[in-house]
Amino acid sequence: MSHRQFCNATLVLWMSVWFGAALQAGPDSCPGTWRAYVSGGIGGLADVLSLDDGTLVVATKTDGLRFYERGANGGYGWRTVKAPPRGVNGLGSNKTTALALFLGELWVGTQDSGISIYNFDTQDWREVNTTNTSQLPTNSITRLSPIGPDPTIANPGATHHVMWVSTPSGGLRYAYGRAD
Repeated sequence: MSHRQFCNATLVLWMSVWFGAALQAGPDSCPGTWRAYVSGGIGGLADVLSLDDGTLVVATKTDGLRFYERGANGGYGWRTVKAPPRGVNGLGSNKTTALALFLGELWVGTQDSGISIYNFDTQDWREVNTTNTSQLPTNSITRLSPIGPDPTIANPGATHHVMWVSTPSGGLRYAYGRAD
């Protein structure tokens, strides 16, 4: 069984399981009690990621992304982001496989369209795929692993951060602005 667990900003433990639910245990639930928040109809979960503001991002295997986030009224609720029609800027595919934060952007690996990158400041999407990055072995992404700068580097810049991209056909090291 594959899983990932962590605490988000509200000190709530989330866990994703490959067979399809986001589960929660934390200060607002009884110790040892799990509550299902997303299940069924989404083809299963591929990954979960907690953002600094307490938002939970859920990558589904066949139904795009789910964001569990604070609304204008202060309560939390789910929002869905799906791939738009081809030729329209947005998430590249609803078959999402991996999530990572890299230099303040949300990186979303997909099963068939490479990587979709969301910039929170500009609210724009861009893609890294075999069409625009010849070093990417395939558009099927299995894992995204951001690595921070070496702690011995004084005043590290963006180029000191690295993203490792795993695919079924090999890996790729991406330093901001170049892939090798």
